[in-house]
Amino acid sequence: MASLSNSYDEHGLLVTGLNPYLNEGYVQAYFREWGSVTGCKIKNVTSKAMAYVRFARTEVIVRRVVSPKVSQEKTFLCII
Repeated sequence: MASLSNSYDEHGLLVTGLNPYLNEGYVQAYFREWGSVTGCKIKNVTSKAMAYVRFARTEVIVRRVVSPKVSQEKTFLCII
């Protein structure tokens, strides 16, 4: 990763399984917490969407979050 960051000005993430009604502005605002977002492109694929988010010279750490299906009265959050 270190050698890549010396050779390229931008880094990116491919985010899959998104709600197809999300717009690019929302996805950009969400990922702004982890660095300077230089662009975002969403593509709808079947009933899910995917986005490519570009960052300017920023290494990003993303953790997967899993929420089990439970009744609306109880909500749990598990970070993997």
